[in-house]
Amino acid sequence: MPRLNPVAGFLCRVALVYALLVAPWPGWELAAGAYFRVVAHGVLGGVRDNREVTFEPYPDQPERTRVVIVNPALMNREGAGPVRNVDVDLDRLGLRPLALLLALIFATPVSWTRRFRAALAGVLLLHVCLLAMLGYLLWVESAEVLLVEFTPGGKALATGLKSATFAQVVIALPVLIWMLVTLRREDGLRLWRSIGPVTEAGVAGDVEPGKC
Repeated sequence: MPRLNPVAGFLCRVALVYALLVAPWPGWELAAGAYFRVVAHGVLGGVRDNREVTFEPYPDQPERTRVVIVNPALMNREGAGPVRNVDVDLDRLGLRPLALLLALIFATPVSWTRRFRAALAGVLLLHVCLLAMLGYLLWVESAEVLLVEFTPGGKALATGLKSATFAQVVIALPVLIWMLVTLRREDGLRLWRSIGPVTEAGVAGDVEPGKC
C-alpha cells in the first residue's frame, strides 16, 4: 500500500480536527458564545473613557452576541437616548479561528510537548489579536453615538480597514499564528527530506537510462 504523502496526511488531520471542533455539538455554540462574551466584557466592557459598552446575547438567539455602545452624555434624566447596537458574529470572530489554529497545531508532526506549548502560546496570542480587532470595531462604531469624530474620508478609510481586517480573520490570522508558535526551520527541512525521495523517484522514472 503506498505511503500517504506527508502534506496530504497533514491536511487530512487538519480537516478532521477542525471538523470535530466546529461540529454542532449540543450546547457547544452557547458555551462558546458565553465564554467570549465574558472575556470581551472583562477587557472591553463597562464604563470607560465616557463610553459604556455591554455584551449581551439576543433574547431569541442566545448563541448570537449584541454589543451595545452608549454615550452617557447623550442620555436624558430618564436614561433614554441614542445607542449603537452592533451585531458581532462570535462564531466567525472567535470559535472558527480558534478551531483552525488548534487543528493546525495538533496536526503538525512534532512532539506533543511542542504541540501543547504551541497551543498555549497560540491561544493567548489569538485572544490578544481578536480582542484588539474587536476593540477597533467598537472604536469605529462609537462614531455613531458621537464618541468618535471622523472626517468623511477618515470614516470611509476606517470602515474599509475594518471590513478588510475582519474578512481575513478566519483563515489568515490562525495560519500566521500557527507558523509563529509551532514551526521551526528544521521542520521545513524535515518535510523536504520526507517528500524528496518521492519527487526524485518520480523524475527518475520518467526517462529510462540511456534514452532521451
